[in-house]
Amino acid sequence: MAPHPGKPGHKIAIVDADNCAACGICAGSCPSSTPFRSQERLVTGIDMPQQPVDVMRRELEAEIARLAGKTRLLIFGCDKGADVRSLAAADTAAISLICTGMLPPSFIEYALRSGVDGIVVTGCRDGGCDFRLGMEWTRERLAHQREPYLRSLVPQERLRLVYASRTEQNQLAAAASEFRIQLETQAVAIIRPPAYTRRKTHHG
Repeated sequence: MAPHPGKPGHKIAIVDADNCAACGICAGSCPSSTPFRSQERLVTGIDMPQQPVDVMRRELEAEIARLAGKTRLLIFGCDKGADVRSLAAADTAAISLICTGMLPPSFIEYALRSGVDGIVVTGCRDGGCDFRLGMEWTRERLAHQREPYLRSLVPQERLRLVYASRTEQNQLAAAASEFRIQLETQAVAIIRPPAYTRRKTHHG
């Protein structure tokens, strides 16, 4: 951290390019990486040029818009883990990230409040993460043990964390199917965060 050049008394994160693993975990940690901001183009405090948070929000909104069916699932995964995109279907959206650790918890809340019925977050098993801390930090954020926290208004019944390496595609598919059945058969219909529609602001 270094003094912010434009905000006296504030600090700004500085990336050491020599030590950067290009995992995106820093973007997932940044409090400004939230899809709830009204700006049409989302500018965050820190970003990954190959997968900016603004692109993530646009992809998320497009995936949610196309979903149909009784129980709509969204799967967030890791490029290094099981291939989540192979699970995409009419009732299932899949978004693959550089590392699951770059997922801001607010994206989970945003998706549920935008109409998704359940969310699966998957990534490499402990000890198998290419970037070491991806799933560990994700787990801690979702459990309210590491900032940024997943807000308490998000019902845990609509969230499933699945560990699946690149060779565990079938296990991930089975876990997602089991989760869908659970959502359909258990009384979780009333456990839903309030609906949200982003009010877009244009600057010209």
